[in-house]
Amino acid sequence: MTITLHTYVESGKYYFRTHSSGEGDISKSPLGMFKQDLIDNDLKAVDKTIREYYGFGGIDHAKD
Repeated sequence: MTITLHTYVESGKYYFRTHSSGEGDISKSPLGMFKQDLIDNDLKAVDKTIREYYGFGGIDHAKD
């Protein structure tokens, strides 16, 4: 797997961890794909970021 996001909860808010915290989780993503270690739990934003990183097209998120 190239991308493995891990759910992280802090103060009742859900996030995705994009890189390993060193505490036994298995989070990982290619260098430069995500600027932050914790991102909002938003699969639409994750999909958009992955497509932009790899240059995939085909989905127009502006219509959603």
